[in-house]
Amino acid sequence: MHKFKNFVDTVDRVATWLTYITVTIMVGMVAMQVITRYLFHNSFSFTEELARYMFIWSVALGSALALKERKHVAVTVVVSMFPSKIERRIRSLADALAVIFFVLLFIFGIVMVFNTRMQTTPGLGISIAFVYLAIPFSAVILIINGIYNALIDFAGLEEKSSGGEA
Repeated sequence: MHKFKNFVDTVDRVATWLTYITVTIMVGMVAMQVITRYLFHNSFSFTEELARYMFIWSVALGSALALKERKHVAVTVVVSMFPSKIERRIRSLADALAVIFFVLLFIFGIVMVFNTRMQTTPGLGISIAFVYLAIPFSAVILIINGIYNALIDFAGLEEKSSGGEA
């Protein structure tokens, strides 16, 4: 389990840095768009498009990172009425079902990437598949973090804060 935790932590560190990079590029493009529009009364054609694509990537990666920390909204009223051992098993089952969904997200994301590989974006002229690649890429991280959470819950190895509860 220790090696898997190290692997998960490494994947999350890489995803965190990729998120930082995408957010930085997005903010830079929006700032460039505003500055050029107001100072020069003309703006670059690619800045808005690139900012949009960086937003898509940052949301996809951020969502995958939030899963490990259990920062997604969850309703736990019924589950919290059970004894601790049963509650952990129910959470583990929910994590396993989520992983199945993430596998489907990965599969259909790959299909979407494949189907859009010949289409290009209007401003940048790159393949739209690079934008849609955010779906299967983040799905892999979601799968890894979902498996990690399921194992933690099933084994009862560590209590995670259940942030985002409603």
